Amino acid sequence: MAMGHGAFAFSLPLFTGRSLKAVMKSWGFSERKRRAAVRFGSGRDLKDDEPYERKGHTASTPLVRNVDLPTVDAVLKTKRRLMVLMSDTGGGHRASAIALSDALHALYPADELEIIIVDFFVSVAGPPLDTMPELYAYLAKHPNLWRLIWLAGQFPPTRWIFSMYVYWLSSAFFEHALDSFRPHLIVSVHPLCQSAPLEVLKRRGLMGVIPFLTVVTDLGSAANSWFHKNVDLCIVPSERVRRIGLAQGVHPDKLFLVGLPVRKAFWKRAAPKWFTRLSLGLPVFKKTRVILMVGGGDGVGNMESLATAVTQEIANHADRLPGVRLVVICGKNAKLEESMRCRTWSIPVEIHGFVTNMADYMCAADVIVTKAGPGTIAESWIRGLPVMLSSFLPGQEAGNVELVVKSGSGACCEQPKKLARVLRGWIGDDQALKAMSRASRAQGTRDATLIIARILGQYAFHRRSSLVLDRQNANPFVQPVLA
Repeated sequence: MAMGHGAFAFSLPLFTGRSLKAVMKSWGFSERKRRAAVRFGSGRDLKDDEPYERKGHTASTPLVRNVDLPTVDAVLKTKRRLMVLMSDTGGGHRASAIALSDALHALYPADELEIIIVDFFVSVAGPPLDTMPELYAYLAKHPNLWRLIWLAGQFPPTRWIFSMYVYWLSSAFFEHALDSFRPHLIVSVHPLCQSAPLEVLKRRGLMGVIPFLTVVTDLGSAANSWFHKNVDLCIVPSERVRRIGLAQGVHPDKLFLVGLPVRKAFWKRAAPKWFTRLSLGLPVFKKTRVILMVGGGDGVGNMESLATAVTQEIANHADRLPGVRLVVICGKNAKLEESMRCRTWSIPVEIHGFVTNMADYMCAADVIVTKAGPGTIAESWIRGLPVMLSSFLPGQEAGNVELVVKSGSGACCEQPKKLARVLRGWIGDDQALKAMSRASRAQGTRDATLIIARILGQYAFHRRSSLVLDRQNANPFVQPVLA
């Protein structure tokens, strides 16, 4: 994904017939060069009561695009400021950032902590990198092209070239973000938000002054760009990802295995299934089986073909599978929702667009059909759902499939008819469903988000010495000492 955009940007002059200088000028590079960032000066951390205006400098409007940055006067002297770097290349990174923000606000009073979530490519780097989300969406629909880009991104020379390219484009604007918000802690939840920001901190003498933490949001496979040896801490969701970090040269003491951050609704225990079904208008009979089919926030993954195959397979065995209902969540894919609503189905089917109570639907379901996104898998595990994976992105999500299959919590079938046959077998076998449900619950880390938030709080408030971790435990418990 990243390398593909870099290749696109470098090759643009060839397609346009314009010189590289002309292309750079059209992207505003001359203006970038003119507007130098306001520096911290000595490289030391600013005191909370220190005025923002410096000798020879004035506090101009920050160059960070589309982000509402608070003014210095609006921030209380005792408030700690945390900057979260992400990008909307898929819905998982923003969801993780929001989940961590919610957890931090649940643990610390609002007058003690200020959090800003920054889309690094759209709000900081600018053209041409601000089209990263659109590029991701295109590549996600073309798996073979994605595979090629993934392999290029794992190759050290091409990864280094792209990292330097991103740094060249974004460094001045990231410096403005630093000077505008003056964070006490920077957290990255995106694989491409390590190298360039850390290089800026190093050049300005702020490495170690402003702690930099990475929270890896890939579950079973992780791009090498997630891991940088100069981070203060790298929080990983699985042992498999921890081993990748070790192979990339991250010191073992900097790798903490906790889990994947999930949305607030998944932090608490689920209500009884019958009660949740009643609140959603679903049948509460004991023999009723509810299949939940999702395609992420964007509603991707050939869902209409999957729904057709599943409903036909269930209808063909209706005498042995009475009371089966399919619930399809189309997300923001309005075209898919409209198309599916216009069809006649052979079993009861509920069609929904984007919903905000996904935790309730997972609680009400008996099995979930989804693409191999890490967030959905982690949330399904917390709810104890057997997981049927319908597709995965080569490289990035291949490890997720292996985790699901090896843990006994589900399977992966990319062919709709085969998927429907396997799913029908699950629905008709109560013991198999219970076994997979137990395996899912064993993998779930419901407390991971709050644990990660406690670790971030330790760093934000300079309490790293009170961080308590049991490194022998696969799911360590972190107890904050708020002295």
